[in-house]
Amino acid sequence: MTAIAKNTLLLALIYCLLAPVLFGVEKLLLGAEAYLQVLPICCLSVFFFVSTVGIMILLSRALQRNRHFENLYLLMTMLLSFACIVVFILYAVLYGEGLLTFTVNMCAFYVVSLVYLVVCSILQGRKKKREQC
Repeated sequence: MTAIAKNTLLLALIYCLLAPVLFGVEKLLLGAEAYLQVLPICCLSVFFFVSTVGIMILLSRALQRNRHFENLYLLMTMLLSFACIVVFILYAVLYGEGLLTFTVNMCAFYVVSLVYLVVCSILQGRKKKREQC
């Protein structure tokens, strides 16, 4: 199994665990209002999964081709941040209810995505340096 496939499966497992945890916390804090956030949590999970896997694939290709890995990483994280802002604005304009809860959910997925990308990038960079030596 390739490294990208392993990373993708691990990321899917993390998101499959994060979504119910977020819903459980919301249910404890908000009660019945938490059920309004089930669909947004699922959509956020899919959005961040697809974007993080896409970024991982692009970063691994850049590392294999000895391209500017760091610049691409910074560009991809900036685009992910911009996409989060756009999703937040769209949610606020179109739906509007539970905006604070949605923001907390989105921040949780964003932080998990960034931490996962940093860890994967560091591991891929170390592996590439060992292969060069």
